[in-house]
Amino acid sequence: MPLFRLLCSIVQRHWSVDPPAKTPAEVEAEKYLICIPAPFENDSFYYARCIRFNRWYIFISAFLSQFCLGSLYAWSVYNEYIDRYVTGDPTAGKAVMAYYIAISCLGLAAALFGPWLEKVGPRRGIAVGTTLFLLGHIGTGVAISMKSMAGIYIAYGIVGGVGIGLCYSSPIATLQKWFPDLRGTASGFAVCGFGAGPVLWAMLFPYPLDAWGAKLYISFPAFGILMSLVLYMCAMVMRNPPSNFRIHGKDMHGVYHESINLLQNESDTYRSTSLKDRRRNGTELQAPRQTENGNVILFVPEDLNIPAEDLNIPVAEEKPHPHQYYRECELDDAELFYFQRVKQLKLADCVFSLDFLFLYLTFLFSIVFGLIIISRLKDMDVYIFSANINNITAADTDRAKKMVSSNAIFNFLGRLIWPVLSDIIIRLLSLNPATGRKFIFFLNLCVQLVVALFLRSAIDTQSHSTFQALVWSLTFVYGGGIGTIPCFLCDMFGAYNIGALHGIILTCTAIAGVGGGIGFTYIFDDAQINHSILSAYDNSIPLFAIGVSIGLLSLLLVRTNPVDRFAPGYQFSVGRFMLCNFKPKGWQFRDY
Repeated sequence: MPLFRLLCSIVQRHWSVDPPAKTPAEVEAEKYLICIPAPFENDSFYYARCIRFNRWYIFISAFLSQFCLGSLYAWSVYNEYIDRYVTGDPTAGKAVMAYYIAISCLGLAAALFGPWLEKVGPRRGIAVGTTLFLLGHIGTGVAISMKSMAGIYIAYGIVGGVGIGLCYSSPIATLQKWFPDLRGTASGFAVCGFGAGPVLWAMLFPYPLDAWGAKLYISFPAFGILMSLVLYMCAMVMRNPPSNFRIHGKDMHGVYHESINLLQNESDTYRSTSLKDRRRNGTELQAPRQTENGNVILFVPEDLNIPAEDLNIPVAEEKPHPHQYYRECELDDAELFYFQRVKQLKLADCVFSLDFLFLYLTFLFSIVFGLIIISRLKDMDVYIFSANINNITAADTDRAKKMVSSNAIFNFLGRLIWPVLSDIIIRLLSLNPATGRKFIFFLNLCVQLVVALFLRSAIDTQSHSTFQALVWSLTFVYGGGIGTIPCFLCDMFGAYNIGALHGIILTCTAIAGVGGGIGFTYIFDDAQINHSILSAYDNSIPLFAIGVSIGLLSLLLVRTNPVDRFAPGYQFSVGRFMLCNFKPKGWQFRDY
């Protein structure tokens, strides 16, 4: 029992996110772009006063770091070279496993080290991740020279994959804090860098091998050093905003401070005071009230010591509906109270909430289809649409390469356009931000379902133009889901928890990469042995349709309605109509 309590205590400390307050010396140093912590001195920094810091530098450095990390998606150009050099058979299919392992380690590392990244800050997180990224590329070169496929799996798949995981989530979480007014746009531009990277790296990686006859084992360290230099410079620029950061009246959590000052203390002070002191000082939001029939009133002006006339709220009915406040108040007031509740959420409460569970399932089934198709797209195009499978021509190969190259562009555009579109929809339709992101995911999954239903027909009829349109549509919305999920998480669970939760939800890539990738590879290889490759796709596509349907159902169960989310027990409504209001016997309202 003492050992068990010790382990629980370690886990609890690790998963408790409470970012340390910045010291005056750190705040002063971070006013300038070039800022490096002294290696062996506490609270000491080297900085140059030549360039003042601006939050848009974070925007640019996040894109550049993601652009370098996107080299992972260009791994497929190495498969044939590595298989030929290590095994002597260019069609051995062994090298692709390094990609699946790296994808898995990316998600697992981001999930495991998410709370740590939030505590130490993006600068140190990216620096550590870049070091692992560099060691992974150097180790891969050594493993290739030794013709060790296991060494490649360890160096690139595990070491490099963990490094990519650490570097991937830090810039995105940082952007969400600096851009509370443009969360979708910031998320889209950062994540689209990961999708844009393969467009360049897929052309650069084979160039020294084909043009100069350079050794394969030299290519990895050379490109690894080049990309790591860029990542180290991005790490120097990265930093979290100070506690007094405001942009257009909003702090990093999305709370308006110019319109109404809900809290008398700053967030760091707020978190350090006890619940009893907060309630005595009037800074703690009270538990939701209930009417006689059990309906919940989430926010009451008297609870916040704010005069009702200042909020422009009509006099409440004798037995108000639980949605009364949000139905009648101004949008800015509703957003303010919603984000104030979100700001108080603890990481453990977020991870074990039903909303996060359903969102996890939504994201998982929104990426499996696209991830598997992308990883096999070249093979699909060659084997399905070649006149003679036993005699693949150069024209067949060129057609497939053009298909893959064009597909990468749609991946890039999807990561950029859909999150930006979510910001536009939220403003035009005056939606709760989380509801706007949910609407985007709904559109994405609907498109995926249409693709899953018609892709089999395009393959059976050998219509390459229809196949192209469907795959490009799938990749477009696949990128959109990946680009939108960071701002969706931030709107749902708060800026303090975005780094850890984004890391946890990236484990979906591990499940999709290992489970989906290996499962599909087994089906494909079995069909190839039996000379019926088309049957591999015929058997798999219905499974994709089922998965997308599960994702749609899970999305509908994600509660973006603030009244439902923060009601005692479990409450679910559709519009103004309450479908479920369940509160277990003896349940007490959980203080956030």
